[in-house]
Amino acid sequence: MHSGNVESATMVVIGTNRDELAGRWRDALGSGFQTGTVANLDLLRQWLAARPAGLLLLHHRLPGLNGRDGVVQLHKAHPNLRIILFSDRPGDDEGLTFLMAGIRGYCNTYMAQPLLAQAVRTVLDGEVWVGWSLMQRLIRAAGAGAVPGASGNGLEGLTARELDTARLVAGGASNKVIASELGITERTVKAHLGSIFQKTGTKDRLQLALLVNGQPGRTVH
Repeated sequence: MHSGNVESATMVVIGTNRDELAGRWRDALGSGFQTGTVANLDLLRQWLAARPAGLLLLHHRLPGLNGRDGVVQLHKAHPNLRIILFSDRPGDDEGLTFLMAGIRGYCNTYMAQPLLAQAVRTVLDGEVWVGWSLMQRLIRAAGAGAVPGASGNGLEGLTARELDTARLVAGGASNKVIASELGITERTVKAHLGSIFQKTGTKDRLQLALLVNGQPGRTVH
């Protein structure tokens, strides 16, 4: 096991038996975190039982994990532990399965280090980190019911054009599609989204979609 020297930093546990991955992920985290590395599920359980951790970077092939069932057990035993799962060959079906099991981020094992650092910050801020296509699936799933009107669901302060933008986001539309639908530029779409996020207290498209579609809570658990 490896530990950093910053006592007040967030503890991040790295779950992998591949030394090159552990080193790569530690490098991406930088010096602002304490880290510990475990090479199998039994060691991970021992680590988590002995000390609190804020974040788990978990390789999907950690020995003993047993796929979704192992993640479910970890989440049940440590509900406040945020988990980012790394897959060598990520796919939307696998990502959705693990999101339903309790992870907060789903990433390619070999994602660029700056992007990994951004994913870590996002998840520690209480948000969900997933790829765009999986995000669209989650948004569409959230929107399976009827889209409510603007009244009574946190959208009251939006202009008519902002409300149109929010509803299109809730339907899974990209900025390019929204721009085409509304006859505006993508730059204007981005400006609308910035205003919408500020007015509604949401931080990303998924939170906004959940709000528009009347789902409880503001993140996917």
